[in-house]
Amino acid sequence: MPRSKTSTSTCRTWSERCWTPIPEPLHTFIPEQLGRNRIGLLPIELAHVLEVARLPLRHRDPFDRLLICQSIVEGLPILSADSAFDDYPVRRIW
Repeated sequence: MPRSKTSTSTCRTWSERCWTPIPEPLHTFIPEQLGRNRIGLLPIELAHVLEVARLPLRHRDPFDRLLICQSIVEGLPILSADSAFDDYPVRRIW
């Protein structure tokens, strides 16, 4: 569990790289932004991956499904405007 009050998932940094152009090399941009903004990084753990198998298939985006599982296992809220998260037992902020 990250020590920072604000955290992002390794899954989120991975998905953003797939869909969002990053202006700098990823190996420097991500660590720099995490440090500059004092954001902790939540790693993908085996418990998160195993939870995916138990998750109802209401939302098909694999990145979002993993984020939902991290939220369930860790008891953390999800910051998102996507109402698809509301179909799962997570607390969505936004």
